[in-house]
Amino acid sequence: MEVNGDYIMKQAESCTNKKSHTEYAQENIEFTLIRANRKSIGIRVSDTGEIIVRAPQRTPLSEIEAVLQKHMDWIEKNQKRAENRQVWYDCLDQEQTEQLRQLAKVRLTRKTAHFAAIMGLTYDKITITRAKKRLGSCSTKGSICYSLYLLLYPDAAIDYVVVHELAHLAQPNHSKQFYEVIEQFLPDWEERRSLLQPEYMHNPLAHD
Repeated sequence: MEVNGDYIMKQAESCTNKKSHTEYAQENIEFTLIRANRKSIGIRVSDTGEIIVRAPQRTPLSEIEAVLQKHMDWIEKNQKRAENRQVWYDCLDQEQTEQLRQLAKVRLTRKTAHFAAIMGLTYDKITITRAKKRLGSCSTKGSICYSLYLLLYPDAAIDYVVVHELAHLAQPNHSKQFYEVIEQFLPDWEERRSLLQPEYMHNPLAHD
């Protein structure tokens, strides 16, 4: 599960290996343009605040820039969030990071076992990483990875990420059926997911 901003307009992209990457800077808007075999323009703000645009192969640059200008408020909001999130990551020294890792191992192992029992699912193992972009992931073999930084978010949001990854054991995608699995066990999952923003982050080590 990634934490960043995405705005997709009528997303209808087909898989292709033919992509071109170009750096642009127009009117102080710096972005990376990826042209691909797709039918729409998509904008993404990475965890570092970089603007990444995916567009159909023949879309004029002027049209792409017009879309960027139209959504600058959304882009700037997500860039600010990325900046604030990084501040939280940077404020942890090496000792605190290791303490957070140990705390994450205990809490996330307990939470995963709890929800897996409720959902009637089994998993292989749990690994704690230092990933800053992806708070959680689940492999096809049932191995679940969590970022130690997940503990910087509210407990309700942590539960959502745990259930999200476990749901992949039942539905290895992000289909309608996948979110139906989540809703069965967390009816308020959308509210919980909305807490995965830097304005709700805190340092759990200050209370333990």
